[in-house]
Amino acid sequence: KFVSVVGTASSNAQCKACAPGTSQGQSDKLSCTACVAGFSQAQSGQASCAACVSVKVAAGTSQIACAECAQGKYQDKPGMAACEKCSKGTQTFSTGSAVCEKCESGQYGLITQGVPECVKCGVGTFADKMGQTECLACVIGTFQNENGEKICAKCPPGFVAWKTQQASCTKCESGAFSGGEGATACGMCVVGKSGDAGAISGLLAIEPKDEAVGAFSLIAALLERVEGAAEQSALSVALADAVTNEIGRASCRERV
Repeated sequence: KFVSVVGTASSNAQCKACAPGTSQGQSDKLSCTACVAGFSQAQSGQASCAACVSVKVAAGTSQIACAECAQGKYQDKPGMAACEKCSKGTQTFSTGSAVCEKCESGQYGLITQGVPECVKCGVGTFADKMGQTECLACVIGTFQNENGEKICAKCPPGFVAWKTQQASCTKCESGAFSGGEGATACGMCVVGKSGDAGAISGLLAIEPKDEAVGAFSLIAALLERVEGAAEQSALSVALADAVTNEIGRASCRERV
C-alpha cells in the first residue's frame, strides 16, 4: 500500500492498495512502482511483481499478465521482455514454446513476412535431412511426382530423365531403348554387331552395361566412322529401318 494523501500533525493519512500491474514492497511510500518489462502482477495490493515464466514475456511496464510467445518464436528463460525468432529451417508448431524444432525431412524452412515456417518440397525436389533451408533437385535419371518427399525415385527401364528436377520420366521413342533403372538417355538400336557400314544382317541392342550412349551421340559416332556421302546415306537408311516400332522399351528386338 502507499500513502495517497500527505497528512499533517492533526490529520490522518489515507492508504490505498496498489493497482494491478504495480507493487510496493516498502511501507510509508507515497506511490506504487510499475512492474518492469518481463514481470507482471494481476492482483491489487501486492508487495512485488512476478517474473514471467519461460515461454511467456511481458513487453512493456505495468503489465497485469504475461503473454505466450507466438508460433515461430520461443523463449526459454524467465523474466524476459521479448520472444526470440526461430531461425530459418526451424519452427515452433504451437504458441508458448521454449525451443524451436527443425523442419521435418521432405520440408524446407521459409520465412514469410518475418515469420518462419516449414513448407513441403514440390514435385521434382526432395529434402533428405531435417532442418534444411532449401529443397534439392532430383538428379538426372530420377524423378519425384509427389510433394514433401525425402528421396527421388529412379526411372524404370524404358524411361529416362535427362534433366534435373523432373516430376516424371520420358518414354524412349521407337528405335531406342533403356535397359536399366535410372537411365539418363535412351540407347539406339544399331545395325550389325560391329556398327560398321554395310553390316545389316541383324540388329544388336547396345545394352547399358556395354555402353551408355544417347541416340544422337550414337548416330554421330557411327557416321564419323563412315567415309563418303553414299556410305553415310546407306547407314542412315539402315538405322531408320532398325526401329522397334514401340516406345518405352527396355531392349531392342532382332528384326525378322
